[in-house]
Amino acid sequence: MTESEHTARLAAIPEGERNVFLDLLLEHWPRLATVAWDGWLAQGRGAVTIENGSVPPALAYRAGAPCPCHAGAVEAYDPETQVVVAVVDDDGSVAWLETLGGVPTPAESETLAPAADVTVH
Repeated sequence: MTESEHTARLAAIPEGERNVFLDLLLEHWPRLATVAWDGWLAQGRGAVTIENGSVPPALAYRAGAPCPCHAGAVEAYDPETQVVVAVVDDDGSVAWLETLGGVPTPAESETLAPAADVTVH
């Protein structure tokens, strides 16, 4: 996705409008960052997966791309500052994938408690 496409997608959400999925990502960002960093250290490049529809989000770390069509995102992200997040359906297909950044960064999340309820593939 180009920068202009990304900007257009963000502009499609009116300012001040609530988005349940984005709210969920923001609420659980420290956990996402921790899972990403722990996975990166243990397995190398990969993606944090979320089971579609799970609340709270059921997280796992999957080494490599969740599917070949998203290999570029996994090869391009900066593991110290970004997380590749993929929402995965029951059949394993990727419903949504995006590279995200936030605070704390994945590298900074090393000071947080480990995410005990997460699996690393």
